Amino acid sequence: MYECGREPKVKAFVKQAEILEILKEIRQSKKNYLLFSKYMEALIAFHKYYGGKEQ
Repeated sequence: MYECGREPKVKAFVKQAEILEILKEIRQSKKNYLLFSKYMEALIAFHKYYGGKEQ
C-alpha cells in the first residue's frame, strides 16, 4: 500500500491485477494463501516473458 501511494505505476498494477481483493479472501486460510502465492508467481512470470524488467 505504501508503494501504491508513492508510485502511480504500482497503484495501476495492483488495481488491474485485483491484488487487494484477492488478499481480502485469504483471511487465515492456508489454501487461499498458497493460491495467492501461485497467482503472484504467474503474474511475475507473465511480466518477464513479455519483456518486463525488474526495477
